Amino acid sequence: MMEFPNPSIPLRLSIDFGGEFGDEDVHEHEVRFHVAAAPESQVIAIVQTDPVILPRVLRYRRRGALDLPATLLDGLVVICLSRLIENMVLSDGTETQVDVPDGAEWLQRSLAASDAATAIAALAKHIDPANTVRDFTWLRHRDG
Repeated sequence: MMEFPNPSIPLRLSIDFGGEFGDEDVHEHEVRFHVAAAPESQVIAIVQTDPVILPRVLRYRRRGALDLPATLLDGLVVICLSRLIENMVLSDGTETQVDVPDGAEWLQRSLAASDAATAIAALAKHIDPANTVRDFTWLRHRDG
């Protein structure tokens, strides 16, 4: 059977970081992600971090139009948080947004194979093949 490559899924991740960056207290953060140019896919979650316990999703403000099991959606939010925190560390806390040009590739590296396949299928439903995004510069002006 011939396998087809996954579609390129451009993602935009962002965070409103609760507390002072670098502070080791327990904090709640608003983590957002969506398929670029598909606002209906936006997920907004409140995530709790603690230096001793793994991050956990406390609640959702918006689940997006993603057909995913709750545990997988939680997992996506947590890996988005991880990517955002990594970006904040590299920028001394100034960069709170990350554009991922190929979310499918990133998810394949970040999740178990079956979870990645499920997540990619759900996100790919929001890709308009006639309007594939090759670069994010136009988004900076459109999404603000």
